Amino acid sequence: LPVWRVRPGSRPPTYQPKEKETVSFGYRKVRGRILDENGEPLIGASVMFPGASTGTVTDLDGSYTIVVPEGSEELTVSYTGFNTMKVPVGSANEQDVVMGESSAQLDEVVVTAAGVARNRKRLSAAARRGKSRPRARVAARPVPVKTERRATTVVFDIELPYTIPSDGKARDVEIKQHRLPTDYAYTAVPKFSPDAFLTATLTAWDQYDLLSGQAQLFFEGTYLGVTALDVSTTNDTLRLSLGRDANVLVEREETAEYRKRNFFGGKVTESRGYAIRVRNKKGQPIRLTVLDQVPVSADESVDVKLDLPEGAGYNEDTGKLKWTFRLAPSGEETVRFGYTVRSPRERRVVLE
Repeated sequence: LPVWRVRPGSRPPTYQPKEKETVSFGYRKVRGRILDENGEPLIGASVMFPGASTGTVTDLDGSYTIVVPEGSEELTVSYTGFNTMKVPVGSANEQDVVMGESSAQLDEVVVTAAGVARNRKRLSAAARRGKSRPRARVAARPVPVKTERRATTVVFDIELPYTIPSDGKARDVEIKQHRLPTDYAYTAVPKFSPDAFLTATLTAWDQYDLLSGQAQLFFEGTYLGVTALDVSTTNDTLRLSLGRDANVLVEREETAEYRKRNFFGGKVTESRGYAIRVRNKKGQPIRLTVLDQVPVSADESVDVKLDLPEGAGYNEDTGKLKWTFRLAPSGEETVRFGYTVRSPRERRVVLE
């Protein structure tokens, strides 16, 4: 939340974040969707531009976004079981692609960065909706792997060969498995969004030879999507966003009895009050941090008086409020707070 500074005639800040422009000079973004001939999205299709060693993959809707150098004339789009395509882009920033299935049968196993062996069959409808589906596994445990650390790379040398049956089923060959100590926490900013967002914090992660790139997320048996794994940080903790959790409910309502307006002399006094209710519908306890704010006076003619409950974290410089709850299964909590602003009548402050 931006700091809400009040002065004569001021209005509250807007809370819709603007997309940050992260494209360097000489580059541009190209967006689009990758579909099959039936109009179905292709999930995990590879999109690259010639000469690059990195690219992107499509999400659950078949959508992609890639940063390419100015002057790039084409993209390379590939997907197992489909014909690889060279797609001209020219100066367009939107480019949809329809791929045709390959007539040749798959005669080799393709192992992606996520370790998934794909065949020519597309993901099921359940997978497109983000639901997990069982996979046939080649081995019940990770295969023997020798890890070789070089000057700038780490090589995983798989020591045992495996026979992959030609039955058309996708199979995983798991080469490494780690169980890392993880701390899960939720954060909610109900003034901006009614959703609670789950974050996983990993400690002692730098000993596992993780690589920066895209990572597939599964939580409680459900596929969540793709996140960015950045291990270039120097911090001793690594944070991963796991998205929204519909089983954690957060509600912010204005309390009507607190809403008042009084005029006295050349001043107008207005009050606002709010109630924040949180509820845990999950079967295990959770830790939830709730953030909110109150206005901060930026002019000597404007006075701000606060009505905050005990236990509320308050920053006098920014007006930020913070509560941390530990909710038991099916647990609920409610907090209330309010504020009163006194400003010049001819240029009164506009509140929420």
